[in-house]
Amino acid sequence: MKFGIVPTAFTPVRQDPSEQSEQITQLLFGELCEIHNDKKNWYYIRSAYDNYEGWIDQKMISLLDETTYKNLLQSKPFIISEPFSSVTRDGSMSHLIVPSGSAAYQFQEKEKSFTNGTNKYRFEQEPSPVDASSLTTGIEETAETFINTPYLWGGKSTFGCDCSGLVQTVFKIYGMVLPRDTAEQVNSGETLPFLNDAKSGDLAFFDNEEGEIIHVGILLDKKRIIHASGQVRLDAIDQEGIYNKELGRYTHKLRTIKKIVN
Repeated sequence: MKFGIVPTAFTPVRQDPSEQSEQITQLLFGELCEIHNDKKNWYYIRSAYDNYEGWIDQKMISLLDETTYKNLLQSKPFIISEPFSSVTRDGSMSHLIVPSGSAAYQFQEKEKSFTNGTNKYRFEQEPSPVDASSLTTGIEETAETFINTPYLWGGKSTFGCDCSGLVQTVFKIYGMVLPRDTAEQVNSGETLPFLNDAKSGDLAFFDNEEGEIIHVGILLDKKRIIHASGQVRLDAIDQEGIYNKELGRYTHKLRTIKKIVN
C-alpha cells in the first residue's frame, strides 16, 4: 500500500477517475491518506481523517514512506484556524495560501516552522492557536470567519464549502472529528428535544419532503444559525426552520437539534 500527504491548498476527491467527475469532498493541505488503487493518472484513496474514499489526481499528492506516514498519523498536528495563511517552503521563493483546517506537523512556534511530510515550511505570520477552554465561543467565532465563503459542492474550506464541509472543518479546528456527510453527522452527539434548549455550537439538521436529512448548520443561539446555502450565511431560525429575510420565506425545514460539545 502507498501513502500520501496533500502539498497543495486542497486536493479535490472525485467520484470517478476523471476531471469531469463530481467532486465529493476535498483533502486539505497536510491531510493524510492511504492509496488503495491506481488507474492511469489517478489514485483511489481513503482519507486518514474521516475514512472518506474517492479518486484524486496523482499530481496533487506527495507520496510518503510507511514509517513517515505512521509517525505523522500518530502525531498531533497544529490545525490552522485563520481563514487563510501564507506559508513558504524552505528553498522556495513562492508563497502558498492554505485554508483553515489545514494541518502543520512538528510546529515550532519560535521559528514559525513546520513540516509537511519530508518538506519544511514556515508561516509568514505568527499563526493563532485556538482557545480550547471555551469551545462553544470558539466554534461560534470560527464559524463566523466562514461567512460569505461561496458554496461549493464537496468543498470544506474557506475557498468554498458545502453545508457539512463547513461543519466538519469548524469542529476539526477544535479537535473534534465529525463524519463528512450530513446524513452521518446527524448520528453524532445528543439529541435536544426543543430549539429553546439549544446553545451556541449545537448543530441543527433539516430534512426534505421525503424525510431525508439534507442540510446542517451551526447554531449561534436559539434564534440564529450559520450555514452554507449559496454562500455561508447568517440566517434566522425558529422551530419551523431557517427563515431567509432576503427571500421573505423559509428555506429549510427543521428536523432535529444535536449537542456535540458538552
